[in-house]
Amino acid sequence: MHQPTRQGLLRWLPLALGGGGAVLALLLWQALAAQEDAHIARTLQMKTAAVSEDVGHALDSRIQALDRMVRRWEMRGRPGRKEWESDAALYLKHYPGYRAIAWADPALDVRWVVPRAGNGAGPGLGLGTEERQRTAAQTARRSRGATITRPLGAGAFAAFLPIYSDNGFDGFIVGAFQGRELFDAILRADAKHEGYAIAIADGAEELYLSGDGRGELKWVREAEIKSYGAAWRVRVWPNAGHLAQLRSPLPEVTLTMGIVMALLLALAAYFAMKAWFKEQEVEAVNRELVHENAERRRAEEAVARHAADLERSNAELQQFAYVASHDLQEPLRIVAGYVQLLARRYQGRLDAEADEFIAFAVDGATRMQGLISDLLTYSRVGSRGRAFEPVRCEDVLKQSLASLKLMIEESRATVTHDPLPTVTADAGQLHQLFLNLISNAVKYRGGTPPAIHIAAADRADAWQFSVRDNGIGIDPKYFERIFVIFQRLHGKDEYPGTGIGLAISKKVVENHGGRIWVESQAGKGATFYFTISKNLGRKQ
Repeated sequence: MHQPTRQGLLRWLPLALGGGGAVLALLLWQALAAQEDAHIARTLQMKTAAVSEDVGHALDSRIQALDRMVRRWEMRGRPGRKEWESDAALYLKHYPGYRAIAWADPALDVRWVVPRAGNGAGPGLGLGTEERQRTAAQTARRSRGATITRPLGAGAFAAFLPIYSDNGFDGFIVGAFQGRELFDAILRADAKHEGYAIAIADGAEELYLSGDGRGELKWVREAEIKSYGAAWRVRVWPNAGHLAQLRSPLPEVTLTMGIVMALLLALAAYFAMKAWFKEQEVEAVNRELVHENAERRRAEEAVARHAADLERSNAELQQFAYVASHDLQEPLRIVAGYVQLLARRYQGRLDAEADEFIAFAVDGATRMQGLISDLLTYSRVGSRGRAFEPVRCEDVLKQSLASLKLMIEESRATVTHDPLPTVTADAGQLHQLFLNLISNAVKYRGGTPPAIHIAAADRADAWQFSVRDNGIGIDPKYFERIFVIFQRLHGKDEYPGTGIGLAISKKVVENHGGRIWVESQAGKGATFYFTISKNLGRKQ
C-alpha cells in the first residue's frame, strides 16, 4: 500500500476507535437493560405465584373451618341453635373476610345465620331464588363436597358445604364472603406485597382490585387459582413508584461512561496519529538533507522547526496521557470548560437552537462531574480506611460548621446543640455525616430562616444522635427512598444536588454499627436520627 494511501486511512483511525467504543457502550447498555428487564420479570412471576399461593391457602383454611363444622354436625347430630351460633361467631372472629355463616335447609331456606344484622331477611330467606347460588348448592349436594359460587355482585361470593347425617340430607353450611374484606385481610397483612397492584377476577367479573389499576401491560403477570369449583384469575403488576425502585441506574451510567471513554480513546488516537505524522515529516526532511547538500541550510532550519513542532506534539501527548490516566473528573472538567468557552464566544452569533444545545452540553458535563465525584466519595466511604479511635463529637461538629459557614450565613440559619459525647469512630467519616445532614437541613428550608438543633442521647449499647430542622419536611411514604443512592424527591432546578448525600450518610452510620432513620411530616420540618455503637474496637 502506498504511503499517502496508508496515511489517509490512518487519519480515520480516531473516528473509527471512538465510533466503535460508542457502539460497544450502546450494546452493553442494551444488554444490561435487557438483563434488568428479565430480572424484574422473574421477580414479578414469583410475586404472582406467591400471591396466588397466599390466596389459595387462606381460602382453603376458611373452607376447612366450615368443613369442621359440617363434620361435627354429621358425627353428633344437629347442634342446638345457641351452640351453633357460638361456633359460627368464633369462626367470624378468627377468620376475617366472612360476611356471614348460615345454615340453610334442603330447600335452601336460611334457618340460622350469624350475624343476623345486615344479612337480608335473616332466617327464612330463600337462597334458591338466585341462580348461581342454586347451581352451587346442587353441585355441592351432588359431589358431597364444598362448592364456591360464581360472583354474586359487588365482589361477593359464597361457599356451600352439604350436611349428611344419620337422618339423611340436612341442608348446607353456607359461608358468605365479601371479596374486598377477604382479600384485604389476606394480602394487606403481609408487607411483602406492598408496592404491587393485585386484581382477582372470575372470568370478566372482578372480585378484587388493589393499588394502581393502570398497570403497564408489559409488566402484568397472571396466575390461576382453581379451588372448590371456582376458577379465578390473579393479575399482579408493580406500582409506578415500586417499578422505579426495581430499576437500577447502572445501564444509563454504563452508557454515559462508555461514551466518555470512547471520546477519550478517540482523542488519544488523534494525538498519537498527530505525533506519528510529525515523525514521518522529520524523517522526510532528514532524507532530503542527505541527497540535497545545496539546500543544507534550509533543510537544517526545516529540521529544527519540525523538531520543535515534534517536541510540542510529544509534550501535548504526554499531557493527554496524564489526563487520560487520571480519574474521569478532569476530562469532564476540560469538556465543560471548552463548551462554556464556545457559549461565551459564540452566544448570539449562532441561532437560538445552537445556544440551547451548548447549554445542554455544559449542564450535562457538570452534572456528570458531580455524579462521578459523588460516586468516588461513596466508594471511599465503603473502604473505611482509618482506624476507629476516640473522637470528641463537639470538635467534629465545630469543623463541620466551619466548612458550612458561608452557606449558614447566606441562609441566616441558626445552629444549636446539646453537649455531645466522645465516641469511638472514624473522625473523617463523622465529619462527612454532620456535613451532609446539616447542609440538607439548610438546603431544604421553608419560608423562615433555618433553625437546626443537634442532640445526643445515651442508649444501652449505642449513642443516639438527632438533627432537627424546621424545613419543608418529608412525606412519610418517602422515608425509605431518600436513603437510596441517586434518589431525589425534587427536581435539580428546584434544589441542587445528585441525591447521594443521604446514601453516603447511611453507609457511614452502618460502618459504625448503627442505623439511620427520619421522622417527619410534609411542611413540618424533619428530624434525622442515627446511632453510633459503643462496641466498636480499634481497626487492625
